[in-house]
Amino acid sequence: MMMQENTITPTNDTRDLERALWLSKLTPASRNPTIASLRAITIALGRDGVLSVDELEAILLDPSVELRAQLGERAAQLLSDARRALRVWADEPTRWLAVNLRGRIPTLRDAQQAAGLTMSRDDAKRTTSALEVLASAEQSTTKDIAATEAMVSTIFKRLSPEDLDCRTRKTFENKRSLCLRAVRLVDCSRKKVRKVDLANMSDAAKRALTAVSERLRDHETSALAIARRFVLFADHFDADLDDLDPGLALSFYEAERSNFSNSHEEKLRRFVRAWNEAASATGLARELPPPTLPVYRQATVKWHDVPQCIRAPLDQILEKAVSARAECAWEDLVSESTDDEYAEFGIFDDAGGDAGKEDAAIIIEPGTKKNWRDAAKRSWRAAEEDHRITSKPASLADLCDVQVAKAMAVGARKARRARMEASGETWNAKEKGRYEHSLVETLCAIARHIGIDETRLSALEEFKVSIDPMVVATKLKKDGTKTRVYTSRRIGKRHKVKLARFSEESRLRRYFEAPGELWRMACKGLQKSRRPSKQHIALARNALFLRISQYTGPLRRTSLVGLRHEGDDPHLILPAGSGTGTLVISAIETKTLSELHIQIDPGTVKMIKYYIAHFLPEARRLAGACAKNPHLFPGYPRKDDEVSKHAPGMGHMCKEKGNNTFRNQLWRHFRIDLNLHVMRHLAGKIILDQDPSAMELVRVLLDHRRIETTQSYYAEVNAIIAQHRYLHLLKKSQRSVLAKVNFKIMEDPACRNTG
Repeated sequence: MMMQENTITPTNDTRDLERALWLSKLTPASRNPTIASLRAITIALGRDGVLSVDELEAILLDPSVELRAQLGERAAQLLSDARRALRVWADEPTRWLAVNLRGRIPTLRDAQQAAGLTMSRDDAKRTTSALEVLASAEQSTTKDIAATEAMVSTIFKRLSPEDLDCRTRKTFENKRSLCLRAVRLVDCSRKKVRKVDLANMSDAAKRALTAVSERLRDHETSALAIARRFVLFADHFDADLDDLDPGLALSFYEAERSNFSNSHEEKLRRFVRAWNEAASATGLARELPPPTLPVYRQATVKWHDVPQCIRAPLDQILEKAVSARAECAWEDLVSESTDDEYAEFGIFDDAGGDAGKEDAAIIIEPGTKKNWRDAAKRSWRAAEEDHRITSKPASLADLCDVQVAKAMAVGARKARRARMEASGETWNAKEKGRYEHSLVETLCAIARHIGIDETRLSALEEFKVSIDPMVVATKLKKDGTKTRVYTSRRIGKRHKVKLARFSEESRLRRYFEAPGELWRMACKGLQKSRRPSKQHIALARNALFLRISQYTGPLRRTSLVGLRHEGDDPHLILPAGSGTGTLVISAIETKTLSELHIQIDPGTVKMIKYYIAHFLPEARRLAGACAKNPHLFPGYPRKDDEVSKHAPGMGHMCKEKGNNTFRNQLWRHFRIDLNLHVMRHLAGKIILDQDPSAMELVRVLLDHRRIETTQSYYAEVNAIIAQHRYLHLLKKSQRSVLAKVNFKIMEDPACRNTG
């Protein structure tokens, strides 16, 4: 590869030399003292930290007595380190990269050039091709993507093997390692922060870092670590803290987000607040822009922000509500008996008539209570912000109004439009959304319960139907009235896309390989007699989730995370030795109120027993659970569990946390975009791919109450399968017809005439 631009010129100084040291293969133990020695020599010469390379070479040829005296006792070591820096500078590829990357962030094109200069011919060719494919997957070019390890790692986190035309995960990992190998050749900011690096910083940077650390508390070590990384990041790019480029700070934010979890965002904000406080108080540095991510969703509304005149009546209604699945004594729900003999055998008197009807509690599940409060919050906030509503709601009944419902629907659609446009999708104003319809539907339920005027209720119900996404058309009947045509219930758009991706055999193969791979990774530490860590326990838990779903049955999320292996009413009945087990979930704990009774294969039984013996004790300790906690995946309830009322230390992991860790680990290790809910439907898709007529089998397997529910979920899947089946039968018929060749002897008319 030719090196044409920014060749070696007399303007090269020690800053380019330091950049070359960062790009070299020197270890930190050699690189950091070398940089410190260079800076000590330039300071001793009074050049304010900058000295041309030619001048440095001339000085090192014959160091003067005055220079040795200024350097002191370590003069020989400092001069030796400077000569090491010049040997690095003598390497032409490293020198060319250092000069070309002066004052800018490298791109993938620079990484390609660096690969051509430093790698073998075959490796450089494969690396260049991998970087081109990476840029193409991002719908960009190698000139437009920054070649930093943080940026490239972020890109690979959201790509799957299919995006890079890789049939196997191994090929995908090979391309990833090639790209990162090339990027590390040009990325100066990838180095970890060491104490020696901090000692080599300028005095201004040290003062700024000290001012920031003084404004942080003792426990805010993460924010202090971020401050150190930022100062070193700015130092790598020769940035002046008094005149920082906002773009440099934003690049640092992206690097931090790519290397840490979502919870790191708050620590990043804390660092920026401390930095800006120090900057405004001392004037040592320029203030940083806030690291706010663009949030395309409605503003958060807390329940206590809602006025008391609206909040109190709804709280009173929900406090009296009961759950159909609540575990309680039967006599608490019926009146007491006046006959002692009847009461002894559980026969109670009926109050009869309408006695106590006004005080009767409504049946509302805990999730529905949350929906009622959410609808009240959203409708109140929409009414307060909409200028078209002049009379603001002053009671719960005032919320149940058509104008308030319209304002609430508009707010939800505005947020959806912003999200779609930010992701490059096309906004369709005519497309109806489920979320705003569910909000209005909940508002109608509240209106019916509090008994508002029939005219207002009818208008609200009419608006609810008008935004119903299940309504596809309006039909005129013979008597002149209009009726609406409803479509069948279908699976959501996001879940439909995730299911469709599993039509590719490579992705489905990784799904079947995932339980074994995760289990091997989880048990790796135990084989070395180590205590399982939090990460190993999560790997083992997710391996069990996959194994149970594939070999036992696709359970719902709530049932999966709440499995009990011991106690008064265990779900898992395991044999004493090897063999099959039984999974029993009572009707009161299922969504359809029907009991589940499933056989557990010997392989899954073996994994569950091993998990109970080796992972569960440590999982209980980390979760703060009791030793008698009967759950397979224990958790410590931080707040009241309205469903099961578990005592502290006796609860199980919440389904949200279990789902998040499951989704993240599957994507990290296998590049599979799957959650616990879609995994249930994937089981049905796999069956229907093999036998499209097995709809009843899928209904039983997924524990659907009605076959219509199963058919509606897999309507589009069935259409695709039917088309494939049709094409298969068509080709079969073509082969059958074309294989038959009919021979018929035709008499030549000319022969007939001559005869």
